Amino acid sequence: MLLSKKGGRLKMASGEREGVIRDVIDILMDAGFFVSERCTIRPGCFDLAARRDEQLLLLKILINLDGIRRDNTIEMIRLSHYLSASSLMIGKKSGNKSLKRGVVYFRCGIPSINVDTLYDCFIENIPPLAYAEAGGLYVKIDEDILRAARKNLNLSIGDLASELSVSRRTISKYEDGMNATLDLAVKMENILSIPLALGIDIFSLKEKGANAEDTKERGKKLSLLEQAVIDLLKNVGIDVFPINYAPFNALSKIKDELILTGICHLNKTALRRAKLTGSISSVTETQSVFILDEKPSTKKIENTVLVDKEEVVDVKETSEFMELILDKKES
Repeated sequence: MLLSKKGGRLKMASGEREGVIRDVIDILMDAGFFVSERCTIRPGCFDLAARRDEQLLLLKILINLDGIRRDNTIEMIRLSHYLSASSLMIGKKSGNKSLKRGVVYFRCGIPSINVDTLYDCFIENIPPLAYAEAGGLYVKIDEDILRAARKNLNLSIGDLASELSVSRRTISKYEDGMNATLDLAVKMENILSIPLALGIDIFSLKEKGANAEDTKERGKKLSLLEQAVIDLLKNVGIDVFPINYAPFNALSKIKDELILTGICHLNKTALRRAKLTGSISSVTETQSVFILDEKPSTKKIENTVLVDKEEVVDVKETSEFMELILDKKES
Protein backbone atom coordinates (compact mmCIF):
# COMPACT_ATOMS: atom_id res chain seq x y z
CA MET A 1 0.00 0.00 0.00
CA LEU A 2 1.38 3.41 -0.98
CA LEU A 3 1.66 6.00 1.76
CA SER A 4 1.95 9.74 1.53
CA LYS A 5 5.30 11.03 2.77
CA LYS A 6 3.72 13.17 5.43
CA GLY A 7 1.45 11.43 7.93
CA GLY A 8 0.89 8.48 5.59
CA ARG A 9 0.87 5.78 8.25
CA LEU A 10 -1.58 7.75 10.34
CA LYS A 11 -3.90 8.18 7.34
CA MET A 12 -3.70 4.46 6.54
CA ALA A 13 -4.55 3.49 10.13
CA SER A 14 -7.37 6.03 10.22
CA GLY A 15 -8.83 4.74 6.96
CA GLU A 16 -8.56 1.15 8.15
CA ARG A 17 -10.41 2.00 11.36
CA GLU A 18 -13.15 3.77 9.38
CA GLY A 19 -13.70 0.55 7.45
CA VAL A 20 -13.97 -1.48 10.65
CA ILE A 21 -16.44 1.01 12.14
CA ARG A 22 -18.65 0.80 9.03
CA ASP A 23 -18.54 -3.00 9.18
CA VAL A 24 -19.54 -2.97 12.86
CA ILE A 25 -22.45 -0.59 12.23
CA ASP A 26 -23.67 -2.70 9.29
CA ILE A 27 -23.54 -5.91 11.33
CA LEU A 28 -25.37 -4.37 14.28
CA MET A 29 -28.11 -2.88 12.09
CA ASP A 30 -28.53 -6.14 10.17
CA ALA A 31 -28.88 -7.89 13.52
CA GLY A 32 -31.74 -5.59 14.50
CA PHE A 33 -29.88 -3.14 16.73
CA PHE A 34 -30.79 0.55 16.97
CA VAL A 35 -27.40 2.29 16.66
CA SER A 36 -26.43 5.79 17.80
CA GLU A 37 -24.40 8.29 15.86
CA ARG A 38 -20.66 7.79 16.20
CA CYS A 39 -19.10 9.39 19.24
CA THR A 40 -16.38 11.52 17.69
CA ILE A 41 -15.20 13.13 20.93
CA ARG A 42 -11.50 12.44 21.55
CA PRO A 43 -10.43 10.83 23.71
CA GLY A 44 -13.74 8.99 24.04
CA CYS A 45 -14.40 5.92 26.13
CA PHE A 46 -16.88 4.52 23.57
CA ASP A 47 -17.67 4.97 19.88
CA LEU A 48 -21.23 3.65 19.58
CA ALA A 49 -24.25 2.81 21.69
CA ALA A 50 -26.51 0.08 20.34
CA ARG A 51 -29.75 -1.45 21.58
CA ARG A 52 -31.75 -4.52 20.63
CA ASP A 53 -34.78 -5.02 22.88
CA GLU A 54 -33.38 -5.09 26.43
CA GLN A 55 -29.75 -5.55 25.36
CA LEU A 56 -27.74 -2.32 25.46
CA LEU A 57 -24.13 -2.21 24.29
CA LEU A 58 -21.40 0.41 24.55
CA LEU A 59 -18.77 -0.34 21.91
CA LYS A 60 -15.20 0.82 21.45
CA ILE A 61 -13.65 0.11 18.04
CA LEU A 62 -9.90 0.05 17.44
CA ILE A 63 -7.37 -1.44 15.07
CA ASN A 64 -5.08 -2.48 17.94
CA LEU A 65 -6.49 -3.15 21.41
CA ASP A 66 -3.27 -1.79 22.89
CA GLY A 67 -4.30 1.65 21.63
CA ILE A 68 -6.88 2.29 24.36
CA ARG A 69 -5.94 4.06 27.57
CA ARG A 70 -6.69 2.38 30.88
CA ASP A 71 -8.64 5.36 32.22
CA ASN A 72 -10.90 5.14 29.16
CA THR A 73 -11.67 1.47 29.83
CA ILE A 74 -12.39 2.25 33.47
CA GLU A 75 -14.87 4.95 32.49
CA MET A 76 -16.47 2.69 29.87
CA ILE A 77 -17.10 0.06 32.56
CA ARG A 78 -18.50 2.73 34.92
CA LEU A 79 -20.83 4.10 32.25
CA SER A 80 -22.01 0.60 31.38
CA HIS A 81 -22.79 0.00 35.05
CA TYR A 82 -24.83 3.20 35.36
CA LEU A 83 -26.72 2.53 32.11
CA SER A 84 -27.23 -1.22 32.70
CA ALA A 85 -25.26 -1.81 29.50
CA SER A 86 -22.54 -4.25 28.44
CA SER A 87 -19.11 -3.05 27.33
CA LEU A 88 -17.59 -4.56 24.19
CA MET A 89 -14.40 -3.80 22.29
CA ILE A 90 -13.92 -4.63 18.61
CA GLY A 91 -10.40 -4.81 17.21
CA LYS A 92 -8.13 -6.41 14.65
CA LYS A 93 -4.95 -6.94 16.66
CA SER A 94 -3.54 -7.16 20.15
CA GLY A 95 0.07 -6.08 20.04
CA ASN A 96 1.50 -7.60 16.86
CA LYS A 97 -0.91 -10.55 16.78
CA SER A 98 -4.22 -10.66 14.92
CA LEU A 99 -7.36 -11.47 16.90
CA LYS A 100 -8.70 -14.90 15.94
CA ARG A 101 -12.23 -15.64 14.81
CA GLY A 102 -14.31 -17.34 17.50
CA VAL A 103 -12.05 -16.20 20.35
CA VAL A 104 -12.87 -13.75 23.16
CA TYR A 105 -10.00 -11.60 24.42
CA PHE A 106 -9.92 -9.11 27.28
CA ARG A 107 -8.61 -5.61 27.72
CA CYS A 108 -8.81 -4.31 31.31
CA GLY A 109 -11.74 -6.62 32.01
CA ILE A 110 -13.70 -5.70 28.85
CA PRO A 111 -14.47 -8.57 26.43
CA SER A 112 -12.87 -7.94 23.04
CA ILE A 113 -13.48 -9.68 19.69
CA ASN A 114 -12.84 -9.15 16.00
CA VAL A 115 -15.45 -8.22 13.39
CA ASP A 116 -15.83 -11.82 12.17
CA THR A 117 -16.69 -12.98 15.68
CA LEU A 118 -19.19 -10.12 16.01
CA TYR A 119 -20.84 -11.29 12.77
CA ASP A 120 -20.94 -14.90 13.95
CA CYS A 121 -22.50 -13.93 17.28
CA PHE A 122 -25.17 -11.50 16.14
CA ILE A 123 -25.97 -12.56 12.58
CA GLU A 124 -25.35 -16.32 12.57
CA ASN A 125 -26.08 -16.84 16.29
CA ILE A 126 -22.85 -18.82 16.61
CA PRO A 127 -21.13 -18.06 19.93
CA PRO A 128 -17.33 -18.07 20.27
CA LEU A 129 -15.84 -21.30 21.59
CA ALA A 130 -12.54 -20.09 23.05
CA TYR A 131 -11.20 -17.30 25.20
CA ALA A 132 -7.68 -15.96 25.67
CA GLU A 133 -5.99 -15.98 29.03
CA ALA A 134 -2.43 -16.12 30.31
CA GLY A 135 -0.99 -19.33 28.93
CA GLY A 136 -3.02 -19.53 25.73
CA LEU A 137 -6.54 -20.24 24.53
CA TYR A 138 -9.10 -22.04 26.66
CA VAL A 139 -12.54 -23.60 26.16
CA LYS A 140 -15.43 -24.51 28.42
CA ILE A 141 -15.94 -28.27 28.41
CA ASP A 142 -19.37 -29.92 28.68
CA GLU A 143 -18.48 -32.17 31.60
CA ASP A 144 -21.62 -34.31 31.26
CA ILE A 145 -20.92 -35.13 27.62
CA LEU A 146 -17.25 -35.75 28.44
CA ARG A 147 -18.12 -38.22 31.19
CA ALA A 148 -20.81 -39.98 29.14
CA ALA A 149 -18.59 -40.24 26.04
CA ARG A 150 -15.68 -41.66 28.05
CA LYS A 151 -17.88 -44.30 29.68
CA ASN A 152 -19.57 -45.11 26.36
CA LEU A 153 -16.14 -46.06 24.95
CA ASN A 154 -15.36 -48.05 28.12
CA LEU A 155 -12.45 -45.78 28.93
CA SER A 156 -11.46 -45.27 32.55
CA ILE A 157 -10.25 -41.89 33.79
CA GLY A 158 -6.77 -43.38 33.76
CA ASP A 159 -7.14 -44.58 30.17
CA LEU A 160 -8.14 -41.14 28.93
CA ALA A 161 -5.42 -39.48 31.01
CA SER A 162 -2.84 -41.77 29.44
CA GLU A 163 -4.09 -41.01 25.91
CA LEU A 164 -3.74 -37.29 26.62
CA SER A 165 -0.49 -37.51 28.62
CA VAL A 166 -2.08 -35.77 31.61
CA SER A 167 -2.79 -36.85 35.18
CA ARG A 168 -5.93 -38.67 36.31
CA ARG A 169 -6.62 -35.67 38.55
CA THR A 170 -6.72 -33.38 35.48
CA ILE A 171 -9.37 -35.55 33.80
CA SER A 172 -11.39 -35.62 37.03
CA LYS A 173 -11.26 -31.82 37.14
CA TYR A 174 -12.50 -31.59 33.54
CA GLU A 175 -15.42 -33.84 34.47
CA ASP A 176 -16.09 -31.50 37.41
CA GLY A 177 -16.28 -28.47 35.09
CA MET A 178 -12.72 -27.14 34.85
CA ASN A 179 -11.91 -25.41 31.56
CA ALA A 180 -9.33 -26.92 29.23
CA THR A 181 -6.72 -25.53 26.88
CA LEU A 182 -7.90 -25.42 23.27
CA ASP A 183 -5.24 -27.92 22.14
CA LEU A 184 -6.19 -30.44 24.81
CA ALA A 185 -9.91 -30.01 24.11
CA VAL A 186 -9.31 -30.76 20.42
CA LYS A 187 -7.35 -33.91 21.35
CA MET A 188 -10.18 -35.07 23.63
CA GLU A 189 -12.75 -34.48 20.90
CA ASN A 190 -10.66 -36.51 18.46
CA ILE A 191 -10.28 -39.39 20.91
CA LEU A 192 -13.94 -39.44 21.90
CA SER A 193 -15.28 -38.52 18.42
CA ILE A 194 -17.72 -35.97 19.83
CA PRO A 195 -17.82 -32.16 20.26
CA LEU A 196 -17.10 -31.12 23.85
CA ALA A 197 -16.64 -27.32 23.73
CA LEU A 198 -19.52 -25.16 24.92
CA GLY A 199 -20.40 -21.83 23.33
CA ILE A 200 -19.31 -18.80 25.36
CA ASP A 201 -21.62 -16.00 26.44
CA ILE A 202 -19.32 -13.04 25.79
CA PHE A 203 -20.89 -10.87 28.46
CA SER A 204 -20.97 -13.43 31.27
CA LEU A 205 -17.31 -14.38 30.84
CA LYS A 206 -15.05 -12.65 33.35
CA GLU A 207 -11.33 -12.05 33.02
CA LYS A 208 -9.31 -14.03 35.50
CA GLY A 209 -7.72 -11.72 38.05
CA ALA A 210 -9.83 -8.69 37.07
CA ASN A 211 -10.06 -6.38 40.08
CA ALA A 212 -13.34 -4.55 40.75
CA GLU A 213 -11.37 -1.97 42.75
CA ASP A 214 -9.72 -0.85 39.50
CA THR A 215 -13.05 0.37 38.12
CA LYS A 216 -14.06 2.59 41.03
CA GLU A 217 -14.93 6.17 40.23
CA ARG A 218 -11.93 8.43 39.68
CA GLY A 219 -11.90 12.11 40.46
CA LYS A 220 -12.40 14.62 37.67
CA LYS A 221 -10.93 18.08 37.57
CA LEU A 222 -13.98 20.25 37.10
CA SER A 223 -14.16 23.65 35.44
CA LEU A 224 -15.70 26.50 37.40
CA LEU A 225 -18.89 26.21 35.31
CA GLU A 226 -19.11 22.45 35.81
CA GLN A 227 -18.57 22.74 39.55
CA ALA A 228 -21.18 25.51 39.89
CA VAL A 229 -23.85 23.58 37.96
CA ILE A 230 -23.13 20.27 39.70
CA ASP A 231 -23.42 22.04 43.07
CA LEU A 232 -26.79 23.48 42.02
CA LEU A 233 -28.07 20.05 41.01
CA LYS A 234 -26.79 18.34 44.13
CA ASN A 235 -28.30 21.02 46.36
CA VAL A 236 -31.80 20.05 45.22
CA GLY A 237 -31.16 16.34 45.76
CA ILE A 238 -30.02 15.21 42.29
CA ASP A 239 -27.26 12.60 42.19
CA VAL A 240 -24.51 13.63 39.77
CA PHE A 241 -21.66 11.46 38.48
CA PRO A 242 -18.98 13.44 36.56
CA ILE A 243 -17.83 11.89 33.26
CA ASN A 244 -14.48 12.52 31.56
CA TYR A 245 -14.51 10.87 28.15
CA ALA A 246 -17.93 11.30 26.55
CA PRO A 247 -19.88 14.03 24.71
CA PHE A 248 -21.65 14.81 28.01
CA ASN A 249 -19.98 15.92 31.23
CA ALA A 250 -22.03 13.99 33.76
CA LEU A 251 -24.77 11.49 34.45
CA SER A 252 -27.55 12.90 36.62
CA LYS A 253 -30.01 10.65 38.41
CA ILE A 254 -33.43 11.44 39.84
CA LYS A 255 -34.86 8.29 41.41
CA ASP A 256 -34.73 5.77 38.53
CA GLU A 257 -34.48 8.43 35.80
CA LEU A 258 -31.05 8.86 34.21
CA ILE A 259 -30.13 12.11 32.45
CA LEU A 260 -27.13 12.49 30.16
CA THR A 261 -25.99 15.95 31.22
CA GLY A 262 -23.79 18.39 29.34
CA ILE A 263 -22.37 21.44 31.10
CA CYS A 264 -20.50 23.87 28.89
CA HIS A 265 -20.20 27.28 27.27
CA LEU A 266 -22.60 28.01 24.44
CA ASN A 267 -20.77 27.59 21.12
CA LYS A 268 -20.84 25.43 17.98
CA THR A 269 -18.92 22.63 19.68
CA ALA A 270 -21.47 22.52 22.51
CA LEU A 271 -24.33 22.23 20.02
CA ARG A 272 -22.55 19.40 18.16
CA ARG A 273 -22.06 17.59 21.46
CA ALA A 274 -25.71 18.16 22.37
CA LYS A 275 -26.85 16.66 19.06
CA LEU A 276 -24.61 13.62 19.53
CA THR A 277 -25.71 13.18 23.14
CA GLY A 278 -29.34 13.25 21.99
CA SER A 279 -28.63 10.39 19.59
CA ILE A 280 -27.00 8.40 22.39
CA SER A 281 -29.89 9.09 24.78
CA SER A 282 -32.39 7.79 22.21
CA VAL A 283 -30.53 4.47 22.21
CA THR A 284 -29.90 4.32 25.95
CA GLU A 285 -33.51 5.37 26.65
CA THR A 286 -32.48 8.19 28.96
CA GLN A 287 -33.17 11.92 29.09
CA SER A 288 -30.63 14.37 27.65
CA VAL A 289 -29.99 17.95 28.74
CA PHE A 290 -27.25 20.52 28.12
CA ILE A 291 -26.89 23.29 30.69
CA LEU A 292 -25.24 26.32 29.12
CA ASP A 293 -23.72 29.56 30.40
CA GLU A 294 -25.94 31.65 28.08
CA LYS A 295 -29.53 31.50 26.94
CA PRO A 296 -29.70 29.39 23.75
CA SER A 297 -31.75 30.50 20.75
CA THR A 298 -33.71 27.23 20.76
CA LYS A 299 -35.19 25.01 23.48
CA LYS A 300 -33.78 21.77 22.14
CA ILE A 301 -31.62 20.25 19.47
CA GLU A 302 -33.07 16.95 18.32
CA ASN A 303 -33.43 14.84 21.48
CA THR A 304 -31.41 17.12 23.78
CA VAL A 305 -33.00 19.90 25.81
CA LEU A 306 -30.99 23.14 26.07
CA VAL A 307 -31.16 24.98 29.39
CA ASP A 308 -29.68 28.28 30.54
CA LYS A 309 -27.78 27.94 33.82
CA GLU A 310 -29.96 30.70 35.30
CA GLU A 311 -33.00 28.46 34.82
CA VAL A 312 -31.33 25.85 37.01
CA VAL A 313 -30.67 28.45 39.69
CA ASP A 314 -34.44 28.83 40.08
CA VAL A 315 -34.98 25.07 40.57
CA LYS A 316 -35.80 24.18 44.18
CA GLU A 317 -36.83 20.52 43.90
CA THR A 318 -35.90 17.53 41.75
CA SER A 319 -39.40 17.41 40.31
CA GLU A 320 -39.02 21.00 39.03
CA PHE A 321 -35.86 20.03 37.15
CA MET A 322 -37.63 17.11 35.46
CA GLU A 323 -40.58 19.37 34.60
CA LEU A 324 -38.17 21.88 33.07
CA ILE A 325 -36.67 19.18 30.84
CA LEU A 326 -40.01 17.63 29.83
CA ASP A 327 -41.69 20.98 29.13
CA LYS A 328 -38.87 22.02 26.78
CA LYS A 329 -38.78 18.60 25.17
CA GLU A 330 -42.51 18.64 24.41
CA SER A 331 -42.60 22.24 23.16
